[in-house]
Amino acid sequence: MNPEFQNFLTLFTDRFPHVKCLEPHVADDQAQGHAWFHFEVKNEMCAVEHRPGLGFGLYIGEDEGFGSGPEEIYKDADSLLDRLDNLMTDAFQQ
Repeated sequence: MNPEFQNFLTLFTDRFPHVKCLEPHVADDQAQGHAWFHFEVKNEMCAVEHRPGLGFGLYIGEDEGFGSGPEEIYKDADSLLDRLDNLMTDAFQQ
């Protein structure tokens, strides 16, 4: 697993310990390949995908099928974590 994604996972689980996460996946056996994981927020599945050199994609809700892109894209982990913080706050205030 690439170090940038591994760092993101550590920051995510530290920041959101109450969120249920599924096992991360790596697209290939190479340490630099793209990776993703799914997590659940208020019974809604979400996913984060990381592509080295491109950043992070955030998928919210139902999977639209093969080839669908992320709803939101972030160049760095901090920006994505800030967005997830807003998402979690909104979800758990309802």
